[in-house]
Amino acid sequence: MLVKKVAKKVVKTGKKIISKASDIVGTVICTELYKQNLMSKEDHRLSWDFTINNFSQTHINGYWYWAVPTVKLMKKNKLVTKFWNHVMSNRTKDIKWRLNKGKFNLLGRLYSILIENGSYVIGKIIKDKKIKEVLV
Repeated sequence: MLVKKVAKKVVKTGKKIISKASDIVGTVICTELYKQNLMSKEDHRLSWDFTINNFSQTHINGYWYWAVPTVKLMKKNKLVTKFWNHVMSNRTKDIKWRLNKGKFNLLGRLYSILIENGSYVIGKIIKDKKIKEVLV
């Protein structure tokens, strides 16, 4: 019984550390899915690594602009969470394919194109705003 409680605390602490690190870098929606146990640790890590290695600061700023309010909605609405779980699970399959670790997924490829290009465009539009204004 005591071992179970300690193990739960260790897992919870680990999730908090990963969550904080991920929020700083940019995987906001995946971090929320991970917190809700809808994304595996491996997939979350893969998404995080992919973001670090492939997104420019413009992409990340644009992503934060729309993803932070999206996560607030996800915390309140299970349907919104279900939608983003669908999108990001397919996008994760696309990331795996791009890294030669999985099969091609057309839906994932489309979601990646929309998310990455949309985030970049938004990032370009908001480039003159301070990051604090973006995250409010």
